Amino acid sequence: MNKEKINRQQLIALEIEKIGATIMRNPLFVQGFSQKHHGFTTVGDHTLNVTIAGSKLAGKMSKVGFKVDRRDVIIGALLHDIGIIGRDKKYKNNYETGQRHGIDSAKEAAEIVPDLTPKQKDIIENHMFPVTPRPPRSVEGVVVTLADKWSSIMELICHYLIRKEYNADLRRAIRKRIYLKDE
Repeated sequence: MNKEKINRQQLIALEIEKIGATIMRNPLFVQGFSQKHHGFTTVGDHTLNVTIAGSKLAGKMSKVGFKVDRRDVIIGALLHDIGIIGRDKKYKNNYETGQRHGIDSAKEAAEIVPDLTPKQKDIIENHMFPVTPRPPRSVEGVVVTLADKWSSIMELICHYLIRKEYNADLRRAIRKRIYLKDE
């Protein structure tokens, strides 16, 4: 890896840590690393993938003139699937999970982040578009929605075709910074 890429990855990890450390230390969020998601990853790892992809996409969009609030992207991405934790006890099937977990995630998010903004709530509730009929209402919501789809596809490709984990090194670096920092 060249120096520029390492520095970019370090900046992404630092940004996610600065904005999201409190969220990532929440017990419900931590529980996500123990729950399978999409058959071969975990909710926690998928969430970090979405957050990384969202941060990168927000940066690229800013460079071409879009005004993107990176804080809203990171908070929305970190909490977009928090309501899916315990899915086997909450939902009857995958269809119901897909339809309902955005709303349930927004409710859980409001418990974790008491000052959750209406925009952040919308990002979380509507990240499943077009599976659910209502699109996100902000650029940041579109970023998280795209990052979610991109990450799901990359996780699938990496698992089945490349046989390696998507974003593994950067996810490990973020987890190490968040969970081992106090030790």
